[in-house]
Amino acid sequence: MTGVQTCALPIQYLLEILRSGLYDEFFEEIRTGLIPFLDPKVYGRSTLENCSFIASSVNPDKNVWGQGFVARMSGSNAEFISMWQYMMMGDKPFRMEDGKLCLILSPILPGWLFDEEGKITFKFLKSVVTYYNPSRKNTYGVDRAVITKIKITDEDGEIIELEGDIIACPYAEQIREGRMRYIDVYMI
Repeated sequence: MTGVQTCALPIQYLLEILRSGLYDEFFEEIRTGLIPFLDPKVYGRSTLENCSFIASSVNPDKNVWGQGFVARMSGSNAEFISMWQYMMMGDKPFRMEDGKLCLILSPILPGWLFDEEGKITFKFLKSVVTYYNPSRKNTYGVDRAVITKIKITDEDGEIIELEGDIIACPYAEQIREGRMRYIDVYMI
């Protein structure tokens, strides 16, 4: 094996496409440029085995040829995390409004990333966030899914229901402090 191309475009470039608001172009590019979306036969291994580099046949140790290695935290790793955060939460999830902290989740996700039930789940600080998008619409653009309701569950299991897309004080502070277990975000 002489090496496998694992990313058609540099992560920095993809991040800047996303940040510049070229969302359709970004999601088109990641389908062929990010490991999770590659065909495992083309990638040469499971896409769950993401690696920073692959030892090629140029390496003097034949035992490592074709083996993937993960570097320590690098700039591209940090940029990938920034890209993921931008997609899942938006540019600035915590903001000050009228002198008080609020949390506004503004995901930038294509409909095809939601599962068959229209859900996608991720961890944000200490909370598990689930977006419910039954129509599986994009969360950006003209005909996008819109957040209509948010349910947050505290450490004691108490559920707080909020209308709209803003989590205001004191709940935003409690989320930042890690005192909320779940954030369920409903879209239409």
